[in-house]
Amino acid sequence: MNPRPLCVLALAAAAPLALTAPARAATTLVSPSLQASVDLSEVTFTYKLATAAGSDGGNVNIQIFLQNLDTGKYVTLSPREVNGTPIKIPLLPDGSDNTGTFQVTAPIGRYGGGKVVLFAEGSSFTKPVATFTVPPMNFTVKTDAVRVTAPTLTVDMQAVQAPATDGKLHVPYTVKYPANFTNTKNVFWVMIKGKGVFKQQYAKMTQAVHKTEKGDEFEQINGEFIVDMPAQPGVYNANLGLFDANWKMYQWVYPGVDFDQGDWVVRADPSHYPNITHALTPGKAPFFLGGNYGNAIATIGSAANDTPTFFKLLRAEAGLTVLRTNFDPERYEAETLYRKKVSQIVENMLSAGVVPCLSPQDMPPGASLEERAAKLEVVDKRMATDFAGKPVIFDVLNEPHEYTTWAQWKPVAVSLARAVKAANPKAFVVVESEGFAEDMSAASESPIGEGLVDLYGWHSYHASLAELPKKAGHGIPVWLEEYHNTGAAFHAELPKIPNLKGLAAWAWTTPGQDGLPLVKSVNGAELTLSASGEKIAAYYRHWRDGETVSADADVADASPVTPAPPAGGYSGGIPPPQSGLTVEQVREIARQVFVEMSKKQGKK
Repeated sequence: MNPRPLCVLALAAAAPLALTAPARAATTLVSPSLQASVDLSEVTFTYKLATAAGSDGGNVNIQIFLQNLDTGKYVTLSPREVNGTPIKIPLLPDGSDNTGTFQVTAPIGRYGGGKVVLFAEGSSFTKPVATFTVPPMNFTVKTDAVRVTAPTLTVDMQAVQAPATDGKLHVPYTVKYPANFTNTKNVFWVMIKGKGVFKQQYAKMTQAVHKTEKGDEFEQINGEFIVDMPAQPGVYNANLGLFDANWKMYQWVYPGVDFDQGDWVVRADPSHYPNITHALTPGKAPFFLGGNYGNAIATIGSAANDTPTFFKLLRAEAGLTVLRTNFDPERYEAETLYRKKVSQIVENMLSAGVVPCLSPQDMPPGASLEERAAKLEVVDKRMATDFAGKPVIFDVLNEPHEYTTWAQWKPVAVSLARAVKAANPKAFVVVESEGFAEDMSAASESPIGEGLVDLYGWHSYHASLAELPKKAGHGIPVWLEEYHNTGAAFHAELPKIPNLKGLAAWAWTTPGQDGLPLVKSVNGAELTLSASGEKIAAYYRHWRDGETVSADADVADASPVTPAPPAGGYSGGIPPPQSGLTVEQVREIARQVFVEMSKKQGKK
């Protein structure tokens, strides 16, 4: 056995951290600790989760969010059982020391800090019950290889053909197992299973080839599923399984393979397209009223309630004429299926009479900032080309946090806006300010010329009432693209900003899709807003009726809902845990971390 270098990390909390979740008593952790050892790309975590006296226990699932220092992005590590379900950690109550280990693979890179979130078992990582900060862990993964210690089944997603030239679905797979491993009959059953797709076949050990790769020796069987494509156009998913001859399961590959059949995108009737100019005309309101459909399509690869009915309900309930959504630029450029998913969101919004606004969630990965910017320009140009002739607003980049000053960001933004206009001369273009787009001052002093920019995007999560006029800048048309503030005093202040042209609260989605959801549920034609959604919708109704919003509520209502980012910024727009937060704020931040970073590695 190869010795495994051990990277030990002690996590000490200044005070017990207590969070609550529905139908659970308080779960309180005292000085949680974590150790990590690395073998090839597999990281073994050993945890110690001590509960406080009187604390509740129960089974929990775990996710670890660590920053990859080489890419600057956060990586979500979600340990799972062989059948694909999240591992279960029994958390004993009332002062017990809970210690255990689990293994999970991590992408190549040097790893720093982040956070750990424990979720109620079976909640699909949507109900956090405890969370704690992870200081820098300082371990390095140097290879993408995983030591073969048991039979495993893998699929090269890029090699999947749906369909191939013969009209069938081709899914190549590889079975690996340790040298000298045997089982009954020396064969494996392999299976592919999904809606409209099913096949099982043998993988014979007599067909294996001995391999030596990246410090490991193993046997390998290469095979391929060839099955009929589903008959109906649509998006499909198939899981895969590996078993012995008696159907004892070694592995279940989840979420498996995504593929599509035919032209399944349902397009809006062009004769009923909304008009951008009309959508941005406020009527009796002091500015146009829009909203955010969030970034679930970027973070988890799909968005719930993507239907014309849902968007019509938002338009009727809150008067939203514009809906903004952020997508994954890397997948948009690389995957036809993903582009179709984004296109369907656009078409459904247009069918509902709502103008879509598209924005790349982040810059694509690259070896340098210049390379990433060049890749983003390709994505922006494709986006503008794909939706030419449609009333779509193009935001060149969501929160350009890699650029901390306007002087750094402005020339890049100019290049991106030019690329969009070159591909689509009639494009309506939005450029956000530098960093996390929370201060328009510098952009006001040096705006972009050439008629390249129609609106400047502003995000406000942390500004006090007194700071709002300065943060909004002056002399340039500003759209408050993101905010989540339910205070009456905050909303009463907004009409006093002369260059503010529109609003878009975050986020008109249901729980589990994005942080800070404004929709509680939707059932057919019945839309139920959350408490926060009801408040914001009420302010919008006042404005639509030509009424003013009174600042009767406490100024405290307008306080920020999340802590401000550190001076150097952080990747992905996710604030790290800080002291002084309320229980509800920490729970919302934990949920926001999940929706922003969950499955960032994604299905390719």
